[in-house]
Amino acid sequence: MLKFLDGCEQSYNDIKLLRQSTNDEGAIQTLDEALNLVTYSKFINEDGSKNHFMVDHFLYDQSVRMIFQSVENFKNAYNNNYFKPNINSEFYQIPDADYKVARNGITMKDLVISIVNTIRKAKESPASYLIDNRDIILKEIQKCYPDIYDAYFILGEEELLKIAYSSKKIIAATNAKRIKENKSNFSFIYDLDEMFPDDFEATTDIYKSMLETGINKNDLNLRPTIKLLQEYFDLGPRTTLKSSPDKKGYKVIRAKFNRKKIRQ
Repeated sequence: MLKFLDGCEQSYNDIKLLRQSTNDEGAIQTLDEALNLVTYSKFINEDGSKNHFMVDHFLYDQSVRMIFQSVENFKNAYNNNYFKPNINSEFYQIPDADYKVARNGITMKDLVISIVNTIRKAKESPASYLIDNRDIILKEIQKCYPDIYDAYFILGEEELLKIAYSSKKIIAATNAKRIKENKSNFSFIYDLDEMFPDDFEATTDIYKSMLETGINKNDLNLRPTIKLLQEYFDLGPRTTLKSSPDKKGYKVIRAKFNRKKIRQ
C-alpha cells in the first residue's frame, strides 16, 4: 500500500511540476483538472502539505479489507489472546462467484450467459444441506441488470441467448414482446368490445380518452392512439360526425376480433 501511495505521489508531483512550468492558460486549466483527478489529491491539504490523517486512514482501511480476503488472513488477524474465533464453512445454493459479474472487462454476450446460468441455478430446488439464498440473488440481479433480468422472463432463455451480443437488441425485443402481450390482453379486448360497438362514432380526443381509461384499468403499457385503435377495429375515414355536425371524427365499421367469442 505504501508503494501504491508513493507512485500516486510521484504522478501528482510530475503533473504539478508541469503546471508550474507553463504560462499557457489552456494548459494550466487542463493540468489543474488533472491534479484534482489524481487519487493522491485526496491526501493533500489546502496549503499543499501532506495530509497524514488521510494516509493513516487509507492504510488502516486497506489493512481491514485484507483481513476479509481469505480465511487464513482472518485467522492470522484475530487468533490471539483476546480473540478465539470459531470458523465454520457454509455452502450456499449460489456462490458469490456465480452472480457477482464484473461490469467491465467482459463482453455483453458473456455477461448475459453468466446471468442466465445464475438465474437457471436459482430456479432449481436447493439440496437440503444448502442455504437457500435464491430470492436474494434474484433480487440482486434484477437491481443490477434489470434489462437482462426482464428479458429472461419475458423472452425466455433461448430467445435471450440468440441476441445476447447486443444490449440494444435485448431491450428492443423485450419491449416488443411486452407490447404484444399487452395488446393481446383478454380483459382489455373485452373492454374495447363494450366501449366501441359497431357504428360508434366520436372525435379523436374522445377515442383517446376512452382508450386511456381501458389501458389504465388493465395496467398496460400502451399509448392511447388512433393507430392502436385501428389494430382492433376497421374505422371509416375521418369525416363530419352525424351526431355533431360541427365536429369531425371516426366511425367504427367492424371489429377485427370475434365479438361473439369475446362475449362467451
